[in-house]
Amino acid sequence: MDRIVSDLHLGRRPAISRAYAGLRKRGYIVFADATRPSLYWVNGNRLTAYQLVVLALRRGVRLKGL
Repeated sequence: MDRIVSDLHLGRRPAISRAYAGLRKRGYIVFADATRPSLYWVNGNRLTAYQLVVLALRRGVRLKGL
């Protein structure tokens, strides 16, 4: 199950979930790494959670109100 789908039921979503959803809305292929919870794959590139949030901010994702 997608991590985003499970986060939808938690009420307020953390910044990582907003970045994840925002990048997917903009056409990026984003997957969470099953071996490590803090790693993500974005269009074939491995990123840490911090890098994922920074990429989302640079691409115009608003983390306060998605």
